[in-house]
Amino acid sequence: MGAPLESLKSDLSNYSADNSLYTKYNQLNNHHKYTSGWKEAANSGGETALTSSEINNSGFELKFYPTKNGESNALGLVKANFFGHMVEAALEFLEAINKKYLGMPDDYLYDMYLFNALNFMESYCN
Repeated sequence: MGAPLESLKSDLSNYSADNSLYTKYNQLNNHHKYTSGWKEAANSGGETALTSSEINNSGFELKFYPTKNGESNALGLVKANFFGHMVEAALEFLEAINKKYLGMPDDYLYDMYLFNALNFMESYCN
């Protein structure tokens, strides 16, 4: 993220285990220290989001949401490829509709952020 590790350690945290965002996002406080120069991006849940550039040709980028599911300052990992991210967004949308109207559980089709994190670690960290 281009910032000193000590600064990031104080600004980046997990949501609590009982929070619906716990397995999907981290909370990034003081985001302006890290997100200057990021591109504006769509946010289905509210204010315009921001995306980083692709992380070292990994196929992934960071996405910062000022608000997400009633929480603030959410940071997740999304596919950098527009088509790939649109497929993910469509699956997430289908899940949301089925959860709301059919009572289906969250992430029964696809847990985008968990799978992205696992794929990122597999391809980039190994």
